[in-house]
Amino acid sequence: MDNLAEDTFVAKRIICDHVTSVCGLQNIDASDKHLLLAASSARQNYLSYLEAEKQKKECSARGHIRKLLNDEIDELQKKKRCLQTDNLS
Repeated sequence: MDNLAEDTFVAKRIICDHVTSVCGLQNIDASDKHLLLAASSARQNYLSYLEAEKQKKECSARGHIRKLLNDEIDELQKKKRCLQTDNLS
């Protein structure tokens, strides 16, 4: 299981710890309201996680583009200053 993401590993560890604390799978109460709520909301949590990751990637891409544009602006300003000093000479 080398490729488990940190969140997946933590979730798996929590499940294993709970099964151990209730002394086995046969002792887990499947009608538990909290368990049913967690199971039904798992898909929504996953989709919101994917959306957050997508937004992070978009923000980093926008930041990279902004940096490139700022670098280009700085370069053009340097060229302008050089041309202005050359014209004055």
